[in-house]
Parts: sequence; structure tokens; C-alpha cells
Amino acid sequence: MPSTASTTLAFRRTLHIIRALQQAPRDQAFLLNLVLQLEGEDAYSKAPGKAFQGDLVRAREQFGVTIYYKSALKTYTIQEINEQGWLDLPDEVLDALVFLYRTFDKEAPHAAQVRYALDMIIGHLPSERAKKVLAQHFDFVLEFRDLDSPIHPEVMEKVRMAFQQRQPIRFHYLSPRNPEQEPRLHEVEPSALHHRDGHWYFVGHDRLGTSPTGEEHKPGERRFRLSCILPNGLQVLPEKLPLHPRQPRPYKLRYWLHPDLARGKVSQRFDKTEIRELDGAWEGWVEVTAEITDEFAAARTLFGYGQKCKVLEPPGVVQWILDALWGMMELYRSEMAGEE
Repeated sequence: MPSTASTTLAFRRTLHIIRALQQAPRDQAFLLNLVLQLEGEDAYSKAPGKAFQGDLVRAREQFGVTIYYKSALKTYTIQEINEQGWLDLPDEVLDALVFLYRTFDKEAPHAAQVRYALDMIIGHLPSERAKKVLAQHFDFVLEFRDLDSPIHPEVMEKVRMAFQQRQPIRFHYLSPRNPEQEPRLHEVEPSALHHRDGHWYFVGHDRLGTSPTGEEHKPGERRFRLSCILPNGLQVLPEKLPLHPRQPRPYKLRYWLHPDLARGKVSQRFDKTEIRELDGAWEGWVEVTAEITDEFAAARTLFGYGQKCKVLEPPGVVQWILDALWGMMELYRSEMAGEE
């Protein structure tokens, strides 16, 4: 029978591992070294690999924390915390979390960092308390969904379930920008819900985007209008997503602004914005560099500057603007010919 001292040490080791994984996914070497630093060289005196695996079992059975090994990244991450949670907060604080969810829309400054922090807090709440926060957020959507095209009740219910239970969702989507007018199959890990230009969208990592012809698209973060999701075949998958939300791929954004817009203080519409003055033939213009995760949203924002903004990168934003320009030229071709 293990001694009291060895049992206490095993509990402390497990607690150190859980706390480290609450911060970020880690590999085994990092976790072992951390425990040795905090508890001394005798923390894993015999068969450290076997003792470490025992700590992972203890985390699940005695602490209610399921730790998952990602073989592709060779790291461990917290997959799930049991229904009791590791944190509880007063109702007033939960109301404040709901307010922050609504305030820090995806387009707001530092929204990604704030929403990541909110997701982490909610992920540590008891399950019923976490559902209360997310339910209030979805009730807000339901209250104002008449501003959008009709959203099918089953779509709203399944999307709500996917968010509340941290599960991926599979659906067919009929995009308003899809020239084939045929639905495409998507499998998405949901991460955010927001309202823009009169429509409700949910955002997530699309890990399976398939066209009607079977062509697959690269995985990545995408947004989906709720009113364009088809109820037929809509499915919440049984897989439980990790506590740490997947971080969207960042893109470097670089564009030039006309002197008319460069006078005074340039609006900082994107994260990590830096501004420098240009010279030579472009004297008076400024170059803006920033970091984005949503190319579509950035393109729409910069397109509003018209001829007083030249986008240089990333290629996806440049291509979106070029497509929009060519489409508008085609639309007004007859008027342009008449002027000639």
C-alpha cells in the first residue's frame, strides 16, 4: 500500500500537470521537467514514464480532467473537465461574461484574445453554469434573428448544441456567393457567433469543405451565415473538442492609404497595426501592416476605401478585391461603353 507521503506527492505531480495544461498544450518532456523543478529530483524516482501515465489516469479519475495526447503534434492537452468544473462564479459575473461575448464581436479590436479568454473561463465552469452563459448568448440571437433571413429552428438548435457542448457540426451550406447554387458539405469546429450587416454568422475551423463535385478545400477558419445552413443532414458529431480552442491561422495584412486618409491619425482597424510613411512617387501615402485571421472581413473593410487604398497582401484579400472590381466593371460595362 502506498505511503501517505508518496500518495501526496502523486497528487501534487498531477496538479502541476493539470495547471500547466490549463495554460497551453505541452509535450511530455516539458511536463516531466516542470514537475522535477517544482518537486525535486525524487518526484519521478522510478520509471518516470510509467509514473507519468499514472498521473494522467489520476487526473481523469480523481480530478475529473481528461487529458488527450495529440500524436500529430506530440503534445498533451485538456480534452474535457467533468460536470463539476474547476471554477464557479456569481451570477453577476456570468452576466458580465455574456455582456463581453456580445460586446467583443469578431470585428472588435483584440476580439480574438478576449474571446479566447472567455472560452477558457467558460470551459472551467460547471457544465450547467457554462450552459447558462451560452444559452443567454443564444437567446440574444433568437431575440434579434428576425433581422436576418429566416433561420430554420433545427439549425439554430443544432448550432446551439455544438457551441454549448464543444462538439463539431457537419452540414450542407448554400452560399449566396456560390455560382453553382449547389450546397457544399462542411465539417466545422465552432468558435464564435456574431452579427454583421443584418445577418447572423457563426465562425469556426472548417476541416472538411467539399464542393458539389467532390473537390475539397483547404482547412481553415471560415464564417457561415446561419440562414444559409440547410437543415437536411445537419449533424452534431459526438467528438468532444479540446478545452483550448483551435487558434485561427494569422495572415499578414499590408496596404497603402491615400494622403487624404493618411492625414491625422490612421484608424487602427486590425490587430498589431503598424504605420510608416512612404516616399518617392508615393510620398504622402502611408503603409499599414497588421495581423488578421479573417481575409473576407478584411477585404470588405478595405474595399470601402475605394481608389484611396491599395492592398498588397495577403493574396486572398487582393484576389477578393480584384474579383469584386472585375464583377462591377462587367455589371456597368454598357454604361461605360455609352459614355465613350
